[in-house]
Amino acid sequence: LGDYDRGIQDYDISLEINLRYAEAYCSRGSAYEDLNLYNQAQEDYQACLMYCEEQTWCDTAKAALERLPNP
Repeated sequence: LGDYDRGIQDYDISLEINLRYAEAYCSRGSAYEDLNLYNQAQEDYQACLMYCEEQTWCDTAKAALERLPNP
């Protein structure tokens, strides 16, 4: 746990394979958020919303965007 850089790399690879992989965007956004990289997190959560087909991921991304600090 806590190896955010490795997780981000894994999600990068997943997204190279499938740019519409909403779960990867949401999970990578969470890793960015935990690293206080809020701009990157926001971009990923927004991408998740664009591609999500499962309501769970849509809800997760919406909630995450609401809790991010304003720039």
